[in-house]
Amino acid sequence: MADERRIGILAFLAAAPALAIPFIADDWVNLAAVAERIPLRTPFSYFRPLYLGSFWAERRVWGLNSVAFHLTNVALIALCAALVVVVLRRLTDDPRWATAAGALFALHPYHVENAGWIAARADVGATLLVLSAWLAYERWESSGRGIPWIALIAFEAALLFKESVVLFPVMVALLVALRRGPSRREALAGILPLGAVAALHFLVLRRAADQGIPADQKLLQIASQQQHFSDPPDWPKRCREEQHVAHQRSAILHRCEVVVVLEPPKGTRYHHILKVVRPFVFGDERLVPQLDSEVPSFPCDRLT
Repeated sequence: MADERRIGILAFLAAAPALAIPFIADDWVNLAAVAERIPLRTPFSYFRPLYLGSFWAERRVWGLNSVAFHLTNVALIALCAALVVVVLRRLTDDPRWATAAGALFALHPYHVENAGWIAARADVGATLLVLSAWLAYERWESSGRGIPWIALIAFEAALLFKESVVLFPVMVALLVALRRGPSRREALAGILPLGAVAALHFLVLRRAADQGIPADQKLLQIASQQQHFSDPPDWPKRCREEQHVAHQRSAILHRCEVVVVLEPPKGTRYHHILKVVRPFVFGDERLVPQLDSEVPSFPCDRLT
């Protein structure tokens, strides 16, 4: 218990500087979309009602307080890091490897986006739910009773956050095959129902939500509804100003985490190793934001 708590605190502290970042880019459009109700699809036509529901609930609790929205993202990252330790400890039976993996997850620079951009909440929300689904599945397998209802519900909730977790049943099947080999009972009562949830989600639930105007028209319609942002009334101007501040602060946060994780002192053995490894972590290093780089353009003027 102590290991996952420490890793969760580490992840929270690493992502906490994002609390100073205001709303940017897609944040504004998503907040406009949930001004009156919980839509089934995002303005970009992604079927993520639970993801949008989290914005809807928060907006009614604390309005357009960017600190509170970012705090939710930071807390989700911390919870995910703690669950990574729990899951890997059960999979490997090695607390040291589980803690090391949790620390890597907690400090990975990718979380800059999840912490500083509330629109990226889909990633950490779906991750938290799918890790919970795996833990629930493991508990069901140990009990040997019925079907894994809690795992099925958590998996569907993860799909309602972000559709990319659809491969969870495949992951479960592979892990079971590698660890113990699936019994007939487990295949029929456990893995098959997970696959059925994925199939029903995409073939039935998502198709039922496909009614409505095209995604591009919907985006323009929502973005043009300036009355959604009565506080402040000049929200396109605020969008433009906060975008510039957010870019600078997120770049600083990104560079801080890069220094912690991937930039050991020059001349050391690890510096030479990571100099080779780093391009594989970041891809093209030219994409790493610099403090003096240009602010990426966002069409705030279109939202007037």
